[in-house]
Amino acid sequence: GPDGHPWPESFDCRACGQPVTVDSMRALPAPGLGTDQVMGNIHPWVERAGMGQWRAFWRTIRASLTAPQDLGRAQPANARVRDALIFSAWVSAITLMLPLTCMGFQVIPALLAAPGATIRSSETTAMLAVALGWIAFRPLIALLQAAVSHAVLKATGPVRGGWSVTACACLYGMGPAVVDSIPCLACISPAGSIWSLISSIVQLAEAQGVSGRRASLALLLLPGLALAAAGGIAIWSAHLLAGP
Repeated sequence: GPDGHPWPESFDCRACGQPVTVDSMRALPAPGLGTDQVMGNIHPWVERAGMGQWRAFWRTIRASLTAPQDLGRAQPANARVRDALIFSAWVSAITLMLPLTCMGFQVIPALLAAPGATIRSSETTAMLAVALGWIAFRPLIALLQAAVSHAVLKATGPVRGGWSVTACACLYGMGPAVVDSIPCLACISPAGSIWSLISSIVQLAEAQGVSGRRASLALLLLPGLALAAAGGIAIWSAHLLAGP
């Protein structure tokens, strides 16, 4: 059209017959051009089919670490939670590399000495179960936090998108958790977890079009309640041990 927008603004897809609107479209670079040449505000993981999964993964990590506002702004309104779950599972697997390496130093000698016995041992089975549980733990916590956060956002005012937008912001906010795989930082502080929380807040504010205060309240409510509960249990346990 004369304003530079696609025209008509709504029509039925010739391939599948589904209705299509301008808001559901996305711009892609012309053949021979890279996304960096024509589009500065794209979501790498959403566009991973064009740039490759490994490259898109690390670009998403970098954006989540250094430019979460751009990542949240680039998140499409129809973002798929399944894609974000795959990304977060990769992040969880990377954070598991350090403890797995430490466990490997214990398992490998036994495996070389008695392969059959080591594979069948209950310790090996338990370690594998713990590893798989850890990979799933962070994404599941992020989904739980998204459910609570979206309820808070809906209760405090209007939001731009549905629960899937909130869930994707929380899951893509896990990018800085890779810092936890660095030995020095992993041992002295939960740097990656804190950084991830901040990244999620910024992405949520941009993706849902809410203020930073509302996004902070929504995402900090569940961790705050968990800390308060832990503190209350600790005080109650200390009181019981102290006696009358």
